[in-house]
Amino acid sequence: MRTPILLLAALLALVLWLSACGDDEDDAPDSGGDELTAEEFAAEADALCVSFDKENPLPPEPENAKEAAEASELEADLRVELMDQITAIGAPEELQADLDTYSEQSQAIVDAVEEQAAAAEARDADAYQSGYADVDLLLNERLETAEALGFESCGQNSPATVSGAEAP
Repeated sequence: MRTPILLLAALLALVLWLSACGDDEDDAPDSGGDELTAEEFAAEADALCVSFDKENPLPPEPENAKEAAEASELEADLRVELMDQITAIGAPEELQADLDTYSEQSQAIVDAVEEQAAAAEARDADAYQSGYADVDLLLNERLETAEALGFESCGQNSPATVSGAEAP
């Protein structure tokens, strides 16, 4: 009775020992860690932006204040989600300051879009329309930062905006 138990224990110890060994590739020295190069980061971010925009197409033009508010709120939510995903990629150290600026500029755009949503809910057509000028200015400012990051798709008014839609 003791022999099968001892044999099982020895077999289990052998399996554990072999699994702990691993292969030598895992022990190879790291050549700088998992940090992406600037080009790799920009390429991953751009691929993400293209994919995100395809998954989140431009909504139909709003026909009334309620639809305008809903479209603006959706746009703000999408912008936050996309920025979180871009940040999660992990920018290389030399781009981190630019990414921080891009993130701050993106948040300013979200704030402006949320103000548009509030204007639409309040049925304030003038404030809703003037919000487009604010958003466009912020988008243009962020475009320079996007270019500094090497982005070719991100920052190009992404996700698709409802700019140009009729006033509520």
